[in-house]
Amino acid sequence: MAQVLVQNRVSLALPVIPPLVQNEGITVKKQSPNTLLIVNLVGQDQEKSDPVYLSNYATIFLKDELARIPGVAGISYMGQRDFSLRVWLDPNRLAALSLNPMDVVTAIAQQNIRWPPDRSASRPCPRGSPSN
Repeated sequence: MAQVLVQNRVSLALPVIPPLVQNEGITVKKQSPNTLLIVNLVGQDQEKSDPVYLSNYATIFLKDELARIPGVAGISYMGQRDFSLRVWLDPNRLAALSLNPMDVVTAIAQQNIRWPPDRSASRPCPRGSPSN
């Protein structure tokens, strides 16, 4: 019965969830709310002590490995920091190219996709495309 109630709540939330999140999918897991282990990351020098560097390191190298351990229901971050992209637009250049800011936003959104782990080594473009 609890599973049906959760599924009903997810169905109610779907219309207000952004399309990007809907495309990624929603996963519902049963897990205990109790924390069993807390891991702190500490860098060896000033460059590797940066919070963004440590958060990125945990995301790339630790999160999936820890999640694969039998009995681990989930991994969460406290103070997670992600790399970001800041784009500065030159209005004169955009006008010369007959573009507007939404065209740039759309192009970035189309290129900002997550690759499944088994496709990370595949070619980003088909053979024979202009970028090859």
